[in-house]
Formats: sequence, structure tokens, C-alpha cells
Amino acid sequence: MWKAGVTAGPLDNWLFLPQSGFCGAVSELKRPGAPPSAVTESQREWIARLEGCGFHVGVHFGWDEAAEFFSNYIRGAATRRDHDPVVTEVLNSLRRSGTI
Repeated sequence: MWKAGVTAGPLDNWLFLPQSGFCGAVSELKRPGAPPSAVTESQREWIARLEGCGFHVGVHFGWDEAAEFFSNYIRGAATRRDHDPVVTEVLNSLRRSGTI
């Protein structure tokens, strides 16, 4: 267990509902105002793996962002190009390093 009673690594919120070509949606929730660097290396690996498995993944700074993400997903408004900037940066960084 890590800090506030959560396990380090796996992302915070999971929705197993196939929609719009995705097999589900997953969100990592950070506190509002946290820097993008708050996403740990383990979480970056989870993001890459989940994307590769067909999940729609987002990193959200505050519950309001996560709620909008899941609401859009449930309505069928999510697309493969609909990445938030943090997920895009994580995936690009891992691609440059040859991890994915």
C-alpha cells in the first residue's frame, strides 16, 4: 500500500464497457494543480499497456476532468485521437525510448 491507502502503479478508475472501438476506459486521477510529472514511471507503463490493449486512457487533474472523460466515453464521443496532453506525452516518450 502506498500513501493514502492505494497501491502504486495501477490506474485509479476503470470502466469495463466496450464502446466506440475501445474495450473500456481507464483514468488516472491526480490532484488539481499537480504537474504532469506526477505520473509515475509505473503509471506510464500501465498507460502504454492499456492503450496497446484497446482501452481509452486519460490522466485527469481533478474529479471534474475525470467525470467529463467518462461521460464522453459513455456517450460514445471518445475517439482514438482524443488523448489528453499527458497521455500523448507519455506515449510519445515511451515510443522515443523504444519501450513501445
